[in-house]
Amino acid sequence: MKRGLVMLTTAVALMAAACRAKPKANAMAGMDMSDSTPADSVPAERAPVHLSAEQAHAIGVTFTVVERGPLARTVRTVGQVVAAEPGLADITAKIDGFVEELYVDATGVTVRRGQPLLTLYSPMLVAAQEELLAAQRLAAAVDSADRETWRNAQALLAAARRRLAYWDISADQIERIERTGEVTKTLALTAPVDGVVLDKMVVAGQWVTSGMKLYRIADLRTVWIEGAVFEQDLAFIRVGAPVRAELAAYPGRFV
Repeated sequence: MKRGLVMLTTAVALMAAACRAKPKANAMAGMDMSDSTPADSVPAERAPVHLSAEQAHAIGVTFTVVERGPLARTVRTVGQVVAAEPGLADITAKIDGFVEELYVDATGVTVRRGQPLLTLYSPMLVAAQEELLAAQRLAAAVDSADRETWRNAQALLAAARRRLAYWDISADQIERIERTGEVTKTLALTAPVDGVVLDKMVVAGQWVTSGMKLYRIADLRTVWIEGAVFEQDLAFIRVGAPVRAELAAYPGRFV
C-alpha cells in the first residue's frame, strides 16, 4: 500500500513540473525574435549613384563602351616641361674684364645667332688688338720674294687673329679691326645659337672673370617632358611606348 502511494505522489509531482514549464515555453515562443537581431546585420538598401558631367570630370570618371581587346596598363604620373638638353648653351667669359654695356638685359628675351649680348672692356683685349695690327703691318711690309720671312709674318698674323677668336670675338669684329686699323676700347660677346635666355647672371658694370657663366640660352623649338615614375611602375615602362601628356594650361587637350 505504501509503495503504491509513493508512485502516485511521484507522478503528480512530474505532472505539476510539466505544467509549469509549458507556459514558459509558450511565452518564449510568442516573443518576436527579430528584436534580438543586431542592427548592423540587416543589409542596407542600395541606391544608384548619379553624377553630373562636371562632377565626373572633377573626380576623373570616364565612360567608354565595353569591347574586346588586349589588356593595357596605364601608368599615370606628373612631370614638367623643360628645355631639351641638346638645345642648351652657356655663354661663359673666357677673359677677365668689365661689362661695359648689356644689350640683352633680361631673361625671356629671344636672341639670334651672332647677336651681340654685351660689350666687354679688358686690357688683354686691347693688347690683343694692338698685336693684330702690328702683325698685319709686318705681313704687309715683308717682301713676298723672301718666302721664309713671308711665311713667318703670315703665321704671326694668323696667330693674332686666332687669339681673339679663342676669346669669342667674332670674325666680323676682327675683320673690322684690320680694315679700319683702329683699336677699340670694348669688344662684344655674341650669342652662339638661336634661342631664349633662360638665365642671366650678369649686370652692367660687373667685373667678370674667366670661367664665369654669363647667360644660359635654350632653343625651345624642341622641349622635353620629364615625368616622375614610381619604382613599382618601372617594369611597365619601355622605350617607344606611347605617351599622352595633358598640360595644366590646356585642360582636356592631350599632346
